[in-house]
Amino acid sequence: MAGSQVTLSSLVNQSRAMLEEQARHLLTETERQTMGYYVEEYRDGHIGVEQLVLALFELLNTHAKFALLSEVRGLVTPQDLERFDGMVLRHEIQALEARQGSACAAALHSDSISMVSYPDTLASSSTSYMTSTTLSSARNLEYAYN
Repeated sequence: MAGSQVTLSSLVNQSRAMLEEQARHLLTETERQTMGYYVEEYRDGHIGVEQLVLALFELLNTHAKFALLSEVRGLVTPQDLERFDGMVLRHEIQALEARQGSACAAALHSDSISMVSYPDTLASSSTSYMTSTTLSSARNLEYAYN
């Protein structure tokens, strides 16, 4: 148990260092301080993952800045990862809709809905189902670009 806590602590420290390094290149000093404030508030249990993500969506308002969320993910507690990932994915789909238009995004969105609508399909063959969904999305994207 103690060994796994040391490993987890080490990973969090490494994630924090990588986040700070990338933030130094992408954010102003004020933006870095704001991001640090929200990350610390989350870490100390003063705000939940939803509040953290919503605050970071406002702060990380360009595609390059938004990429910092992959580093923030390393600081999210295991019990909050599913919620964090869901919020980020939903935001990415909305951004894709805004950039690519509704035809391409509608195909991605309908695939996401089908995965949610048929959970019993995922129970026995989630890998093959998700692969066919991914392939379907790729075909739709290819069609939208051509």
